[in-house]
Amino acid sequence: MTRDTTVAGAVTRVAQIGVTGWCLLLLAAVLVLRPMVARTAAIVPGVAVAVHRAATRVRFCAERRWRVQATQDLLDRGVLAGVEEQALGVVAGRLCRVRSRIDAENRLPVGTVATVPARGFLRRPIGLAVLSADMLAGVAVLDMAS
Repeated sequence: MTRDTTVAGAVTRVAQIGVTGWCLLLLAAVLVLRPMVARTAAIVPGVAVAVHRAATRVRFCAERRWRVQATQDLLDRGVLAGVEEQALGVVAGRLCRVRSRIDAENRLPVGTVATVPARGFLRRPIGLAVLSADMLAGVAVLDMAS
């Protein structure tokens, strides 16, 4: 039996690896297609906005785990006492993350109310989740409006 040396054959062999293979193929596709999308976005109005929105949604979905865990940690510590359950999703969505825990006190935004460790894949620390006074004020306004 001869081995398929075409691009399609290589893609098929990588995909047969499993989840890791599919992740590698996705990464390769992003690397190859990104310049074309950028050029198209510069030519066709509205494409850049659509690509930015899609990228923001994907990033937010990827960050869901640490956002939910950080919100739960803040709730357990009593920082979010009195915040209605419906507003907790808003809190999770507005949390910021400081990537480095080293010397984080010097990099925290003005008005920081609380910080909790942000945990990512396999609960490994990935920085600090930061809750700011501005964000809490926005949630209070939402609570009064509803």
